[in-house]
Amino acid sequence: MIDGLKPHPEMKETGLPWLGRIPEHWQLKRMKFLLHERNEKGFPDEPLLAATQTKGVVRKEDYENRTVLALKDLHLLKHVRAGDFVISLRSFQGGIEYAREQGIISPAYTILYPKDQTTHGFLAWLFKSRLYIENLSLFVTGIRQGQNIDYQRLSRSYLPLPPREDRESIVKFLAYADQRIRSYIRAKQQLIKVLEEQRRAIIQRVLTGGLNPTVDTRPVGAWLGDIPKHWIPLQVRRLVSVVTSGSRGWAQYYSDTGKIFLQSGNLGSSMALNLSFIQHVNPPEGSEGMRTQVRRDDVLICITGALTGNVALIDVDLPTAYVNQHVALLRPRAEKVLPRYLAFVLHSEIGKSQFKTSEYGGTKQGLSLDDVKSVIVPVPPVSEQQTIVASLESQLKLLAAPMTTAARGISLVREYRNRLISDVVTGKCDIRAVSRVLLEEIREPVVAAEMNGLDEDEETIDSSLEEAAEEAEA
Repeated sequence: MIDGLKPHPEMKETGLPWLGRIPEHWQLKRMKFLLHERNEKGFPDEPLLAATQTKGVVRKEDYENRTVLALKDLHLLKHVRAGDFVISLRSFQGGIEYAREQGIISPAYTILYPKDQTTHGFLAWLFKSRLYIENLSLFVTGIRQGQNIDYQRLSRSYLPLPPREDRESIVKFLAYADQRIRSYIRAKQQLIKVLEEQRRAIIQRVLTGGLNPTVDTRPVGAWLGDIPKHWIPLQVRRLVSVVTSGSRGWAQYYSDTGKIFLQSGNLGSSMALNLSFIQHVNPPEGSEGMRTQVRRDDVLICITGALTGNVALIDVDLPTAYVNQHVALLRPRAEKVLPRYLAFVLHSEIGKSQFKTSEYGGTKQGLSLDDVKSVIVPVPPVSEQQTIVASLESQLKLLAAPMTTAARGISLVREYRNRLISDVVTGKCDIRAVSRVLLEEIREPVVAAEMNGLDEDEETIDSSLEEAAEEAEA
């Protein structure tokens, strides 16, 4: 039913590069004529909200404690009502957010609500469409971390507005398509979850028992249980020559080119570096922190934030790269432990369970360098480590293919979803006839996009208070 959509029979030029042609019977309206700005303050007892690019505006307490809580001057925060639209500090990257909860949020944000409630659902989809997000870049002020959307300029921009009947058809159609796509994604995610659990079980079994099921074992404590008698439990500090982390204050050296500055976001969940985004730095010679230059066979661990415990092995020759203060750098002693073996242990439940116990509390999770040094590792002879690593890589390779296929399927269907939403809300395809037969099929209509092609571990939360905290740390 979604396939084979045709264009509207009559189209007209808008003169807007991001929008192009729209149906002849649609209108163009300035944003300020469609939306009111809400500027209500003095609600200190309302729940604190967080603006997320993938979940909309939600309660901070429901966002897995990933945010810094603001506890001062709550009466100065802006009031948000469920259904409002919120322009946050990162809306130029992920679109204007939709509020799913009532509460209070940063006074730096712009809160909007529709003058005509019949436009609400259509605008919710439009504000999360790829074409509209690209258009938002025209209204950004500032540079790098100081970028923000200038709403005074944005309010004078034009938006496409279909007739009411068309708006209802669009919301109905996109709800139907969204449900089908979500069902597909959930099934693939469940498959990946099952394969990942199998992967973790294989790693745990081999790293605590070796490859010989008949070998004699001995108990060595809660973290490791029983291990082969000839293995030695050693702390990380005994296996490495260096354990360090980067320096604060390097934000002043940020640049568009230069050395690579590895951050927690570059440490993925599969022991590999994620270099899809790179921060560059140009520190002067002798800068404190140059001691953290990364070498091949180094092991990196994220020690603060939501990605605490993520491990990456440097198994390629990188250009000159350093780590920031949120990443610990370990340099294994080759005569005692293979870098890949150590990375496997720290990546496994052996390492993660010890990291989890060591994390300090408060408003921010994290590990100290001493916590990292104190992790206990089951250490076989180096020759046996080589055999174990080879066996693990062989077994895990068999799981990698279906996991990759499932992940690629998710990526492709998300890309299709983004393209479909943009085509529908900008009038590039006519869905009126299709939507007439969908009413009975839609069990739970969706009025606003919740996903934007991002994985959960890539979600971005936003508030002026978090920005200030990050800048202070840098």
